[in-house]
Amino acid sequence: ELIDALPYSKPVRDKALRALRRLGDAEAKMHGIGLDEVHFHEVGAQDSIIDMVGFCVAMEQLGITRLVCSPLTRGRGMIKCAHGELPLPAPATLELLRDVPSRPAGRDGEHVTPTAAALLATLADEFGDMPAGVVEAIGYGAGTRDPKHGPPNAVRAALVDQSGAGREAGETLIVEAGIDDMDPQLFPVLEDALLAAGAVDIAVLATQMKKGRPGMCVRAVTKPDRLDAVADAFLTHSTTIGIRYWPVARIVGERTMQDVETEFGPIRVKVTHHRGKLVNVKPEFEDCKAAAQKAGTSVKDVVHAAIAAFRSSAK
Repeated sequence: ELIDALPYSKPVRDKALRALRRLGDAEAKMHGIGLDEVHFHEVGAQDSIIDMVGFCVAMEQLGITRLVCSPLTRGRGMIKCAHGELPLPAPATLELLRDVPSRPAGRDGEHVTPTAAALLATLADEFGDMPAGVVEAIGYGAGTRDPKHGPPNAVRAALVDQSGAGREAGETLIVEAGIDDMDPQLFPVLEDALLAAGAVDIAVLATQMKKGRPGMCVRAVTKPDRLDAVADAFLTHSTTIGIRYWPVARIVGERTMQDVETEFGPIRVKVTHHRGKLVNVKPEFEDCKAAAQKAGTSVKDVVHAAIAAFRSSAK
């Protein structure tokens, strides 16, 4: 009721309530009681609410749409609390870290509180390294405890813009193989297998192999989590005995698919924008081919009709 009565937006209140409920569920489970019986005696109900609401307000005011957090550091040693001495991480904290990436501490002491664990376990979209993008702002917060050894008792946050210039978030890989001994009829089969394995683009380039032999370089673009599948496709559906790969960055236009009505029937059109400007309009070839065969006309006539229909509808 207290959070619902606060003068903040509904998304802020909902996020804070989710985190507080997660904390309450963990405390209730550790004490063997119902959620309505939890008093947050260790963390202080008011302090937890202030921390959680303040965190959610900051996320909204900063325009944060995705939260990436490094793995949380588990505590080590013992801690005195209302129930006597307990091992670290505290039972409620460890419960909150269930299914959350974490790492061991390098020194004794509490490294993540139940409130922080509840917030990050609830609101983080991903746990891992800082994502690709442009760092726009950096903030630091330090606790009152001053450790004599090891990492500082501080937290760092960075505001990263991933939207600029159509830069694609996350790493992309180029995977390629040189082939000089394969039946040309098998290249389309290989391309289909690579696409099915997760490649987002494929190029086949003429090249010269060792001993002066002409060959083909097959190059696929994919995400790191599809590397094994793409490598399997190369080794299974071609004569290559190995592949090479390396990370690259991509700038990708914003693509949408629209349906347009033409004299030959409906045609899907791929529309691309970059920096808010229309840069390309491309009718789907298979749609145009099927419509041309049905109408007994040329594919280029259907393509021209689809582009004209799109431009007419965009006015």
